[in-house]
Amino acid sequence: MGLVVDLGLERFFYGKPPEDRVNVLEALIETGYCTMVREVATENGRVVSPGTPVFEARRTGQSIVTRTLDAAEAKPILDEVREVFADTGSYASFSWDQLEELGGHDVHNLAIDFDGGDEWAQFDLRIAGERQRVISLDRSQLNFTRGAPLCEAAWAFHWLARRHRLVVHCA
Repeated sequence: MGLVVDLGLERFFYGKPPEDRVNVLEALIETGYCTMVREVATENGRVVSPGTPVFEARRTGQSIVTRTLDAAEAKPILDEVREVFADTGSYASFSWDQLEELGGHDVHNLAIDFDGGDEWAQFDLRIAGERQRVISLDRSQLNFTRGAPLCEAAWAFHWLARRHRLVVHCA
């Protein structure tokens, strides 16, 4: 048994409609740690097609607005996710011994791009009935040695998440 690092919330909502993920995006915004977050609705770790939904939740004033990106907005995100998956696979896998050798000791369930504030902060969020710990992408990325062959996919997922405001999942 070990650690799997991937993009998104799919593992929490396997077999359920992708739209169920929108509630989690809203909850992430409500915490105040980020003002925008997106989710690529993958299936079985794959971007299904150019029409794969990309959901977004964003704070606008006192409100949180959710939407599905239109095809033109979603295309560059989907193209980059497909490219990274083609290069690295749809997840990275580590044994606990490998993770320890890499210096990974601060692994939590989810990581998002924090908008300022304390990069070392963490908070809990209930997803699909279970408590999940959320930390910043910066803090999460410190678990994976840059340039180490084992870490290519984990680094690529963090880069994509930062670039497009996606969620990194570790379990």
